[in-house]
Amino acid sequence: MGYINHLLHVPWFQFDSGKDLRLLFVLQTVRVFIDKFALFFLPVFLFEVGAKWTGEQFYFFGSEISTIQLGMIVVALFYGFLRVVAMLATPFVAAMMHKSGNRLATTVGYAFFGIGIVALHLATQRMFFLSVASVAFGVFTAFNYITESTILAENAHKANIGKDIGLSRFLMQMANMVAPLLGGLMIVYSGYQSVFLGGLLLLVGLLILSQNLSGRRVTKQVLMADVFELFKNRPFQQMMVSSLGRYISDVAVLIWPIYLFVLLGSVDRVGYLYSASFFLAMLVAMVGGAQVDKSKTNKPFLGTGTTLAGLWIARIFILNPLSIAFVDALDRLVSNYHWIYFETTVLKAVKIRKPVTYLVARCLVLSFLAAILWCVVGLLFLILVDGWIGLFVLAAIGVLFSLVLRDNMRYDQLDGIQAK
Repeated sequence: MGYINHLLHVPWFQFDSGKDLRLLFVLQTVRVFIDKFALFFLPVFLFEVGAKWTGEQFYFFGSEISTIQLGMIVVALFYGFLRVVAMLATPFVAAMMHKSGNRLATTVGYAFFGIGIVALHLATQRMFFLSVASVAFGVFTAFNYITESTILAENAHKANIGKDIGLSRFLMQMANMVAPLLGGLMIVYSGYQSVFLGGLLLLVGLLILSQNLSGRRVTKQVLMADVFELFKNRPFQQMMVSSLGRYISDVAVLIWPIYLFVLLGSVDRVGYLYSASFFLAMLVAMVGGAQVDKSKTNKPFLGTGTTLAGLWIARIFILNPLSIAFVDALDRLVSNYHWIYFETTVLKAVKIRKPVTYLVARCLVLSFLAAILWCVVGLLFLILVDGWIGLFVLAAIGVLFSLVLRDNMRYDQLDGIQAK
């Protein structure tokens, strides 16, 4: 397998080549830009939809529900339903990867992404379309996770997975740095409809780019009997505990802009803070990937995880923009190494004879657990006087859950699945 030098001409970085892998990096960068440009403020949009409902008509055990509680319930319902749809769609993604290949599966996934954006645009006029958007993004979530992970697993050399993921995150951080700022400014001056339409136009380019994929099919069909066998395997169960921890952290990161919006009162200020923190994160993404490949110990992983948990607790006590920007920047710097290590370890477990079987099993279990988690988030804001504190504590616990991951967890250790 060949190699290509880092695009910024840093000579000690080398990354796996291959048409599909190179194109995947481009597709991920464009997709993340669209996501952060058009959908970064989606949680804030959903929150505002709920907060605009009159609280006098809604009660919970005799107590009037506040506007913040209503807003967070809408957010939880949207994303919880999204993960239920992703769980139901996962087997169909595996079947399409086997019958039609990665090009069509990627195209269909992006098409549902586009449907979701169109539905959000229409939802600014009729709230019914929020449910359509939730379904569309749920289907996209299943397609995107399985197709991207399969391409990476099939094309990345095991010794360079950390570097490949580091390059991927570096490029995505570039998109993360610019997109929230532009999206926030457009919302301020033109409204949410403008960013949804802008994201849709960018998606057309993404669909065109995806047609250059090889169309490679998954040779072995995914059998649900193999998937169910994985559910009973202890190493897989440990992997899912750590994956749930990662998702809890992702949920907190997703909701964090709502907290900033409530605190700062403006979406453009939220965009400024995120752009600054992502710039710092971009600088260390590739270095972190290279160090993961060389690392012989998981102590840095344990250390960064403990630090991230502490930063979520620290968020309870910070209220001014300067402190928020500092904590966000530190979080981005530490989390880059932590999550690159996490993703590298998971992908190494996937690099076996039946990677799609593993990915399907992981997506099914994680979607099920994620739907339950969103119910918990909704209840947090209904029950607790200050749901934000509960959320930040939950995020810290989630990061600690991720530390269950071990680099000796291998798919080829799983009973009944390994090649004979």
